[in-house]
Amino acid sequence: MTVSSVRNVGEFKQSMSLNLKILLNYIQILTIMQGFELNWPFYVRNYLNGIAILGGGLSTQEISLDCVLENYNINISSLYAQTIIMSFLPLIIYVIAGVVLFLNYISTKNSQIVRMVVVVIVVSLFMQPSIITTLFNNLSCTKMDNASYLVKNMEISCDSDSYHNWVLISHELINDVIF
Repeated sequence: MTVSSVRNVGEFKQSMSLNLKILLNYIQILTIMQGFELNWPFYVRNYLNGIAILGGGLSTQEISLDCVLENYNINISSLYAQTIIMSFLPLIIYVIAGVVLFLNYISTKNSQIVRMVVVVIVVSLFMQPSIITTLFNNLSCTKMDNASYLVKNMEISCDSDSYHNWVLISHELINDVIF
């Protein structure tokens, strides 16, 4: 093997790594865009729906917390509870993966640092579009009868103190997720 072929292999790997990062960012941005309820043309909506399948993410439509919150007399909107759970889900997954990898380390005495880094990267890439979409969608208000209401739950007034507190909390969560 010559020096030039080794250099070409190194350059190829570096180029592929850069192109993969660009592709993943593109898919994430389109997945987030798909979550916004805008009046997209038909062909754009279909394209974004197809990309959203590639982008993965976690659909929050199947998760209903109304019954759980009602049974335990928790005085919080299920919409807010769902958003908080979605925001902390990656942290919960990291803890579970850390425990499993630690138990694996105890039994095999092999370092699990690389595997933990892979778990963090994959979970972060997979969950970020869902979390951001959920946070932004749960801040959307619409005007109705000279008042402003949350689009996802018309019982919540966007002029209420609870909504303004929620906006401050969401702002912190968005900063933590994005930055």
